[in-house]
Amino acid sequence: MQPKFNISQEQLYQLYIIENKSRKECAEFFGCSDPLIKQKIRKYGLQKPKYLENKNKERKEVLYCENCGTKFMVSRFRAINEKWKLRFCSHSCSTKFRYLGEDHKRAVLNSIAARRRCRIRDAFDETADQQKINKIYCEAKRLTEETNIPHEVDHIIPISKGGKHHEDNLQIITMQENRKKHTKIIED
Repeated sequence: MQPKFNISQEQLYQLYIIENKSRKECAEFFGCSDPLIKQKIRKYGLQKPKYLENKNKERKEVLYCENCGTKFMVSRFRAINEKWKLRFCSHSCSTKFRYLGEDHKRAVLNSIAARRRCRIRDAFDETADQQKINKIYCEAKRLTEETNIPHEVDHIIPISKGGKHHEDNLQIITMQENRKKHTKIIED
C-alpha cells in the first residue's frame, strides 16, 4: 500500500530544522495533518536545537487594541487561536470597552441582587434567561430616567406567594403602584 503523503526526511528536515517552521506550517506545506507531521518527526528522529526552540518562543505577533487602537505584541498562539485571542492591550482598555455607563451598571446590580434574594427564598428558576431579566431591569431604569417617575421591576405572582424569579413573572410598574400592590396578586 502506497503512503497517502510522500514526506521525505530531507524535505521535513529542510522545513522543520533549517527554515524553522512549526509543525502546523509543515502540515500546511505538505497538505496533511499536524499529528502526521509529529509522527514523521518522531520516525525520522528530528529534534529542534534548544536555540531554535527558544527563538520560537520569542516569536511575536502585532495586534491592535479594539478600544484605543494602539499596537501591542503577543505570542503567536494568542493571535492565531480564536479561543485565546487577545483583543485589548491592557485590562483597563478591556474594562473601558465593556463599560456601558453607570445606569446600566446599577440596573445589572439590581438584577443580581434580586437573583440572590430569590435564591435565598428558593424562588430562583434555573430555566430563566438572565439576559432577558437584565434587559427588563435596564428598561425599568430607562423608563425612570425618561419620565422622572421611579419605576421598579415587580413579580406578578409575589415570591412570598410561591412565584418564581423568571422573565415571564416580571413586569415594570411605578414605585407607587408597587408599594400599593405589596404582596397581592392583582388579576388583569
